Amino acid sequence: MRYRDFVLSPYGVIKIKSLGYIYSFTNALKEVMYDAEKQAVRRVLKNCEDADAVVSEMKLLLDETNQSHNLLLTNTLARWQQADIQRFLQRH
Repeated sequence: MRYRDFVLSPYGVIKIKSLGYIYSFTNALKEVMYDAEKQAVRRVLKNCEDADAVVSEMKLLLDETNQSHNLLLTNTLARWQQADIQRFLQRH
């Protein structure tokens, strides 16, 4: 989410302006989770795979994806920070 999607109220509570964005995001996330659960159940019941192995494999894939995403985010933020520093130095 972006900074502009939040507003600080006089009471110190952060209100979200973009409820439509959150609603669509959470619905998409629910669909992905449902599909992953369905795939795991199918592998265990239909393909007779070991349930612990299926869960471990799915957790490993999720962890790898999370690490990859964090690395991408870190690199992107570092580039943005460098650009911001360069713009600041050019102004002063």
